Amino acid sequence: MFARPWLVTGLAAAAAGAAAFAVAGCSLLNPEPPTNLLVIAVEGLRLDALRTALGAPRTPNIQRLTGAGVEFAWCFSHSSATMPATTALLSARTPSTSRVRVDRQEVDAGLMLVQEHLREAGWQTFGVLASPDVVAPGDGLGLARGFHIARTHPDVAPPAAAIGQELGPILERADPETPWFAFVQFADPVAPYASHGTADRAARAVLDGKPLERIGTSDPRAWKRTLHVAPGAHRIEFQADEDFVVARLEATRGGEALPVAIVSGTLGRPTRSFVASFEAVGPVAAEIEVAALLHDAPDLAEIRARYRLEVESVDRAIGDLIALLERNGQYDRTCIVLVAPHGESLGEHGEIGHGAALGDQLLRVPLVIKPPLNDESRARLAGRRLDVVRLIDVVPTLLEMLDERPLQRAEGLSLLQAGERQLLAEVHPPQARTSVLALRDARYKLVYTAGENRFEMYDVKSDTLELDNVFALQGHFRSKWQAQLRDLAERAPLGADRQIGALR
Repeated sequence: MFARPWLVTGLAAAAAGAAAFAVAGCSLLNPEPPTNLLVIAVEGLRLDALRTALGAPRTPNIQRLTGAGVEFAWCFSHSSATMPATTALLSARTPSTSRVRVDRQEVDAGLMLVQEHLREAGWQTFGVLASPDVVAPGDGLGLARGFHIARTHPDVAPPAAAIGQELGPILERADPETPWFAFVQFADPVAPYASHGTADRAARAVLDGKPLERIGTSDPRAWKRTLHVAPGAHRIEFQADEDFVVARLEATRGGEALPVAIVSGTLGRPTRSFVASFEAVGPVAAEIEVAALLHDAPDLAEIRARYRLEVESVDRAIGDLIALLERNGQYDRTCIVLVAPHGESLGEHGEIGHGAALGDQLLRVPLVIKPPLNDESRARLAGRRLDVVRLIDVVPTLLEMLDERPLQRAEGLSLLQAGERQLLAEVHPPQARTSVLALRDARYKLVYTAGENRFEMYDVKSDTLELDNVFALQGHFRSKWQAQLRDLAERAPLGADRQIGALR
């Protein structure tokens, strides 16, 4: 089965081939094509973005998956930050137990991820991860671990079309007689939202008073420039006639990071002039590489319009993957999952983006499971479509559908099994100003802001926008939750909270 050198060799190939036949329900006398698994994770995809109401994005390919599968109306993430949420999806464990609580964090080697689990069972495993936030420093320390073939993007996320084009050839080269698992993560639609050509704003880069070049900010891409400078201190400035944001600025010499001092402006805040300085130490001229990420600062109406464009772009990329599977005769025998690691704030509670809070616009996410053709699990899944569902339940569900053994130390509960599910969500510095944790069921949501020792409670069954804090009157209905959230907050890393003075 595993004849290809990038998979396994020797005796391991024979064992993996036997496992693959067992997984796919085949026999040597009457082999059948294996069942494959494709998980599509769209970062920032809100549930309401998939509605067909007037003004909603046009998503014909996602609507097709929804019609062929089961859509879960009340699926929730465990974090509004990308890496903790995606780790929860792939490990079936909450951030509190996986200990992956912030972006770009190292993933402990003892935490079993689903791609490692399926690889051990003889599957081909492929991963294309767009977001830089899921890449940890050092090889094998992020979420790309365990894939036979993995593609990551540690600097800037490529657009959806480029990510789909990376995965397509990998699937075309896969062994058709061995089941494969592919995980593709799209990093749009998330802030900053590309204008897709609807705007053409730019900033000017200036070094020591001399113009360097124009940098487009409406469709942001990483900017890098090697500067030949004399010994001593130097100033680099970005200027524009409209507000823009410097999201990242770094300087390196020979691969070593140089200190960069911000003279005016603030990283992540709108400005029209941002000035920083660095020093070339030594007696001779030096080559300094400066890298930056700049984007414009549109108003809320434009942000929402761009968000729609981003969703439509992702939908087209999903359509291309569906078309590829159909050309290869694999669509009907591929279980396809569409899910979002987290949602996105588009002005709710005065917020734009994700990672700083735990509102339902960030935690309530789409989940669609399209089983293989004629799979008997569809009816059982449909019976759970209105239940509270969590990201940690997705992998246990898929493994049961595929007759695979459960994932090691999984906390999630398969949706093929009855049971009451309670959501635990959290976000921590530096993504949030202070640690924020929440517990939720079908009726209530309790939020604890650790740095302020403050509770909020919402009757989310009637107050879906979370506008009426009922903690003072109804907090006693979930008194045990209060102690649980306080305990979890005390056991979470609090160093960043103390540094910013959020804790007493």
